Amino acid sequence: MAMGVAAVMVLLPKVVGVLMEGLSPIGKSAKEIMQKQMGKDAELNIGMDCALALGDPATVTVTVITIPLTMLCALILPGIMIFPIGVLMSIIYMSTMTVMASNGNVIRSIISTLLFTIVVMYLGGYVAPGATQFLHGAGVGLQGQGTDFVLTGPWEVLTYWLSTVFH
Repeated sequence: MAMGVAAVMVLLPKVVGVLMEGLSPIGKSAKEIMQKQMGKDAELNIGMDCALALGDPATVTVTVITIPLTMLCALILPGIMIFPIGVLMSIIYMSTMTVMASNGNVIRSIISTLLFTIVVMYLGGYVAPGATQFLHGAGVGLQGQGTDFVLTGPWEVLTYWLSTVFH
């Protein structure tokens, strides 16, 4: 698991860098084309995925620091019923949102991301038995295996909302 996480941390920023080189000009061109259609005075925002921020040095730093802290919290905190293998891979997406919300402040982003992961681990322990029942009802056998769940989406919305409230 450590080798997999290390490989992701080394390779992901490089792959995302290549992706950003291709997507950023497309976004700029789309904005220019739409502004020609709508007029120069029209305010236009082109939405891009938060994955474009994965190569940001602050995001990578927050992710590298938060992953071992999350594993430590999973082992130490009482009442956490899961080991967050799936959550570890989602941390990089959580950290992009917290880095953006904190305007690149690494300390605030680490604290926010760690708090989010702790809440996700507690919620995961709460949701996992029901998700396992649903999968069994659908005929998917998970004997001796875990349940896959993703709870990062709501946290991204919450992060955006909190950043608008506190700015």
